[in-house]
Amino acid sequence: MRYIVNHPSSYLEGVSLRQRESTGVPQSENDLAVVVYLKNSNLYTTTLILDFDKAKWLRDSLNNAIKAAPLFIENKVALKTPGEF
Repeated sequence: MRYIVNHPSSYLEGVSLRQRESTGVPQSENDLAVVVYLKNSNLYTTTLILDFDKAKWLRDSLNNAIKAAPLFIENKVALKTPGEF
């Protein structure tokens, strides 16, 4: 891999939906949060809690990267590491 994140190895453990308040049913997306569970190589679990709009942004960003991958391969574009010239 040419693009390496300087972070311990992480593995996607799971994703869930969380209600922000414990009173009543959610009235809108603002009452919800998306929780991403990551497990690193030491088996400690890290929890990433995203507001719903940030979760949608992450979904769209992942979709864009996945859709772009075949274009990079087809056009033989080399990905660069940040700071690399």
